[in-house]
Parts: sequence; structure tokens; C-alpha cells
Amino acid sequence: MRSEEPLYLRRVKLSNIRALESLDLSFGDAPERPRRHTVVIGRNGTCKSTLLRAISLGLASKSDVAALLAAPVGGMIGPRGDHASIAVTAEAPSGLVVKTHVELRRWDDQEVVQTTLDN
Repeated sequence: MRSEEPLYLRRVKLSNIRALESLDLSFGDAPERPRRHTVVIGRNGTCKSTLLRAISLGLASKSDVAALLAAPVGGMIGPRGDHASIAVTAEAPSGLVVKTHVELRRWDDQEVVQTTLDN
């Protein structure tokens, strides 16, 4: 994949991310065709920013994930345990599919991150 080639989201799966207990969101018109544009609309406090931040964490490099988690906007792990996960599937116009998985664990009052990339 060329670095300037865009990625289009196909699916985002979240588990115990802030107030979202579980979310499996498809960004496709059909199972194999990602949508080019998506609009997220909702009232205040409905986790729109949480969704966008989770997508950012799912697509970011390991160093950028650490910087995003260090931002003073609160942790990402929700109230249902000391573990959370973010899985993002995206596709480039060339057909390359990129799958990332971010595991967050609470350890000594900090969020520890493990990121894997499958493609």
C-alpha cells in the first residue's frame, strides 16, 4: 500500500470502551464494499467523541497511541473491568485490507496498550 493511499473503514468493534459496553459497527454499503462517507449524529453524551477517539487509537501507530492515551480527557477503559479492546478493519482502494487490534489493560492506575496489525 502506498503511504498516500486512503483507507476506508469497514468495521469497528469496541468492548468496554468508556460508556460503550459493546459495539460492532459496520461502515459498508455491503459486506465487501466500504462506504466512502459516514456521518455520526447524536445528542450530547452519546459517545460520538468516544467512537472517534477509539477509531483514532485503532489506526494510530504505537507511539501515537501512547500520546493519545496521555491526553487529559480521561481513560478509555470502561467501568466493566480492567480490560478493553478496539478492533478496526479498513480497506484501501487497491483492495488491501488492514486489520488492527488494540488491547487496553489497567495496571497500577495506568492504561497499558498492546497493538497488533494483521494485513
